Amino acid sequence: MAKTRVKAKKAVKRQPAKAKRQPAKKAKRQTAVRTATMPNTPPTLQAPGMVKTHPGRTIIGGFAGNDADGDTLKHTIISGPSEASINQNTGLVTYGPIPWRDLGLQSVVCRVRDNGTPPRFAVATWNVIVEDVPPVFTTTALPTAVQGVPYQCYFHASDVEADTLRWSLEQGPPGSSINAKTGRFKWPNPQPVGTRTVVVRVREKGSQKAHSVQSFEIHVIDAASLDPTPAERLLTSTPTNGEPEGEGTASPLPEAPYEPAGDLGR
Repeated sequence: MAKTRVKAKKAVKRQPAKAKRQPAKKAKRQTAVRTATMPNTPPTLQAPGMVKTHPGRTIIGGFAGNDADGDTLKHTIISGPSEASINQNTGLVTYGPIPWRDLGLQSVVCRVRDNGTPPRFAVATWNVIVEDVPPVFTTTALPTAVQGVPYQCYFHASDVEADTLRWSLEQGPPGSSINAKTGRFKWPNPQPVGTRTVVVRVREKGSQKAHSVQSFEIHVIDAASLDPTPAERLLTSTPTNGEPEGEGTASPLPEAPYEPAGDLGR
């Protein structure tokens, strides 16, 4: 039997398919962009200088805010009297009318805030001293009195707050008196010849603190030294602004010289 030779096929070693070369992609150059956040500089705030004022007045003061980054600023009052308000854009503060309860030191505390990221702020304080200034006598001397002749004159004072004034006689000769509303002083029978002391107090109506006390001298002379007929003359002066006794307040007017007795009813 014929032998059939079978040639063994040489095992063909398969090589793995070579991957196709992809064309090298050109690396895109990316520009390095710095994303680092610049720090937000806090704003600065300067308060107005200290102010002295009085009840009843309205004052204005400006807070000066500044921001190095050019951010928008917003002003607010974080503490202070209730009568104080602020313009949020300009920092201008209006305080008043100032009530009597605010006597003493009042502090307006303002905060300014920027719109940066993160928002930053600054704080400043405006100090206001509210004073109750006492009235000031404008009468400096009193007219001379004549012995036995009814005497009268008016005391005058000024007040920076334009308050209503009230008068009282702290010391005076027997029988003398003063009108509490007008400051009209009366002495029906000046006696004796010589110098008498009168002490007068003037105060603001409704205030027991703001007052002034001043001493004056009245010189009483003998009627015989006057000419003509001193007994028929009355020493007097005009009331404030021509107001009738019992109305109005005192204000500085010069005391008049001797006037006829017939004018006593003014």
